[in-house]
Amino acid sequence: PRLAGAVKHVLNAKNGETSLSELAAVTAQRESAIYLGLLWLAARGDIGVKVHSDDLVELSRGNGEKGPLEAVHLERLRLVLEESAAYRAYWRRATPNQLKK
Repeated sequence: PRLAGAVKHVLNAKNGETSLSELAAVTAQRESAIYLGLLWLAARGDIGVKVHSDDLVELSRGNGEKGPLEAVHLERLRLVLEESAAYRAYWRRATPNQLKK
């Protein structure tokens, strides 16, 4: 939901121009998760995505047609988000001594 909201804002207020790092900061996610999330939204037909450099992306409104890779992108995104959640959970419950190691 956060990524979709950020994408909507970029489309409406920034003419579709943004960066992976900006979206990562706004959503509190890793750039890899943002990239995979954009690919998934594009595969769903929600948006168009053009990558102009390692960080700069141009977003456009989608055509509404689901692509054949939607499930693949969703699974890859799910794995990255689970990994991030596990990492954050470790940092929340770790003691200071565990973090020194």
